[in-house]
Amino acid sequence: MKKTLLAAAAAALFLAIASPLFFSYGSRPHHAAELAALAASLTVSAALAWALLARKRSDTEREFAAMALANASDLVAVVDLEGRRIYNSPSYALLNDPSKLKGTDSFNEIHPEDREKVREIFRRTVETGKGERAEYRFMLQDGSVRYIESLGNVINGDDGKPYRVVIVSRDVTERKTLESQLRQAQKMEAMGHLAGGVAHDFNNIITSLAAYADFIARSPAAAGQISEDAAEIKKVCERAAGLSRQLLAFSRKQRLSPKVMDLNGIAGGVQKMLSRLIGANIDLVIERHTSPVPALVDPGQIEQVLMNLAVNARDAMPSGGKLRVKVFPCEYTDYLLGSDILPGKYAVISVSDTGTGMAPEVKTRIFEPFFTTKSPGAGTGLGLSTAYGIVRQSGGYISVDSEPGKGSVFSVYLPLSERDPENAATSGSLPALRRGTETVLLVEDDPVLRSVTRRTLKENGYRVLEAATDSEALLIAEEREKGKIDLILADIVLPGMNGFDLAERVAASNKGIAKVYMSGYTDPEVIKAEFITPETPLIQKPFTTDTLLFSLRGALEARKNRK
Repeated sequence: MKKTLLAAAAAALFLAIASPLFFSYGSRPHHAAELAALAASLTVSAALAWALLARKRSDTEREFAAMALANASDLVAVVDLEGRRIYNSPSYALLNDPSKLKGTDSFNEIHPEDREKVREIFRRTVETGKGERAEYRFMLQDGSVRYIESLGNVINGDDGKPYRVVIVSRDVTERKTLESQLRQAQKMEAMGHLAGGVAHDFNNIITSLAAYADFIARSPAAAGQISEDAAEIKKVCERAAGLSRQLLAFSRKQRLSPKVMDLNGIAGGVQKMLSRLIGANIDLVIERHTSPVPALVDPGQIEQVLMNLAVNARDAMPSGGKLRVKVFPCEYTDYLLGSDILPGKYAVISVSDTGTGMAPEVKTRIFEPFFTTKSPGAGTGLGLSTAYGIVRQSGGYISVDSEPGKGSVFSVYLPLSERDPENAATSGSLPALRRGTETVLLVEDDPVLRSVTRRTLKENGYRVLEAATDSEALLIAEEREKGKIDLILADIVLPGMNGFDLAERVAASNKGIAKVYMSGYTDPEVIKAEFITPETPLIQKPFTTDTLLFSLRGALEARKNRK
């Protein structure tokens, strides 16, 4: 008895030390510790199973081994050299009735696509005597599938030849689910970085195109077809700017203006808009909660989420149906398998439809940018990815529950606020557009955008000094034009010094200077909130001529008021 336990313990200790190397060929590094523990426990289980089977063991030893296996959490099976089951531990009840499995082919329950792979591993184990880890899908009687990880150990008979194989297994479905969620999150994060970078470069191009369209429209020769063409260019630029904003929303790099809002009010506020959006053949139902459901959100962005989800639902119901928007609070007290929602209190908006539903392979990609099941030209594939980005940037989660023919339910989970909701009304307006005569230091590294911005400012009366780099700007501000600059208009991301630090440096040699920033980025790591105020505004690219002139005039007027 003691020898059996010592052997099992020694084997377990050896595998606990060696298994990270033993399994490294087929596993990711962060699973090494888990596999080591698995190997150790599987070896102990195998030793106990051998103690149970050995003919020369005492009754006490056999009784102890049987008791240990009966209470083991691992799934222990003993099979002959053909894979037929001789023994199954009671823990197999988690997958199937152990009594019904006895005498059956152990490969029968394995998913057909994994069966040959596991047979080959089993064959090598019998031939070499060396156990190999196998991961496969186990088919339950109800048709569902669980992921199982197994390790086989050969037991030799008195003649020294292979006699039986002990297979110790563990259900790793939850681990596989978490791995899948991690891969999906990493993929979405990588795509978000790409989308944000593309949007930044795209914004410079759109701003320049829109400015040139303005130049053409204001030209004395602009009449008839030329004027119409300029107007069409502006429309195309507006569409492109919309796409850029959606990319930034997906990448979670847009600027939000959050306030504590009652989601009941937001849902009710978009009811008329949604009705017009989805059409008369779809019945819209808004279900508000009986009490306020507050969340810290940008109300305009959450309205955008609802519109995007409504459009998706409308397209899934071409023959009509029912669209229901429901608002309610909820609390998660435990981690839910298959969900990335953390425990906590949430304000929830769910959007459900009675449409066509989605297949699993579609559902896994539904939030990817540019992924669409619609025909070419029928959609950009950015609607749901935009919703995903807005919700995640707001600190929330979005999930989808859908099956073919059974419709879809999109649920938006936002952290429930403990503060009272604010009034959704907005106030204030842009100042009247005015020309200027002040001196502006323009710092922009994109040559085309710098050129059109300089031209725009000059045509509106400003004296413009331009620089492409921080060193050029400092040469102008600290030597050639020291004390003569009224305003610095600087891109935030520049070669060398960033726009914020550059503006501070220029202000040191030009007392009382006004500051206006511009950027195609909205990442909080780039846009430092402490530098952005009503007196030092940020112009978000792509911007229009009016936005540029309004922002400069406002900053200069604020400068005058300070004096």
